[in-house]
Amino acid sequence: MISYNEGNASQTIENFKKLLPRLIDPLTHEKLVCKKSDDMRIQLISEKSKNIFPVRRNIPCFLSSSLNLISFRNETGKEKLWNELQESEFKASQEEPTLSFSVDENYSSNEVSDFIKKSLFDGTCLDIGCGVMPVPSYMKGTSSVEFMGIDPYFGDYERKFPFVQGISELLPFEDNCFNGILFATSLDHVLNPIKTLEESFRVLKNQGIIFIWYFDRKIDFRYIFWKMGIRKKVDIHHIWCFRDASLMRLVEKAGFRNISIERFKNHPRNRMLMARKLQ
Repeated sequence: MISYNEGNASQTIENFKKLLPRLIDPLTHEKLVCKKSDDMRIQLISEKSKNIFPVRRNIPCFLSSSLNLISFRNETGKEKLWNELQESEFKASQEEPTLSFSVDENYSSNEVSDFIKKSLFDGTCLDIGCGVMPVPSYMKGTSSVEFMGIDPYFGDYERKFPFVQGISELLPFEDNCFNGILFATSLDHVLNPIKTLEESFRVLKNQGIIFIWYFDRKIDFRYIFWKMGIRKKVDIHHIWCFRDASLMRLVEKAGFRNISIERFKNHPRNRMLMARKLQ
């Protein structure tokens, strides 16, 4: 199995400092204090629980051994399969990087910038499942947006945007701290979609927008067998898949309102769902 901590990724101290005011212990939601260990390495420590999270090359890491993930793993029982599919996805990205949806050559990726600009959105946006690229292509066309990212893979490249290593079901960010949330074909890769969406709702500011780029799954034998529980996974990369109606119900269940869906120009089954947090 792969190690999520493999790689030589880094980020600037400036990007690390941008993250610090927003970071919390993902389990206890306590504020984190930045300190140096006995061997002079930077680490983040929760004020009361004293949970310790390492910082590697200025990247906060929330997948350390001190992070107990049982609280959400028991909800699905799919963690073994999830790890297997993550490994498959990771190998595919290593063997053929241009297949990634975040590279410049991907036309659908470039349309994401247009959806964000059309929404008149600006401010800070958390890219959940941002991948391993230095800068995903959809970030390049939205100068009014300050992106931050989270992904379980540490990666090999220097990140050009503020980045933390972590998982979507336990976001290490304080409440109401982002103007936008983006899932760029990543929601179907998470372990627990509803927990992920609830966490997204928590960290999003009131009136904030969630953007979900997804593939509207056609009804075929794989989909039917998966829905019936005969298949444990949709295909070699996904535990989950969505159709328009099913994703709308899930997003509404997590608390979002004003839900709309638009089609991509170059691929009719590619969709962008947009919704707001209204409180």
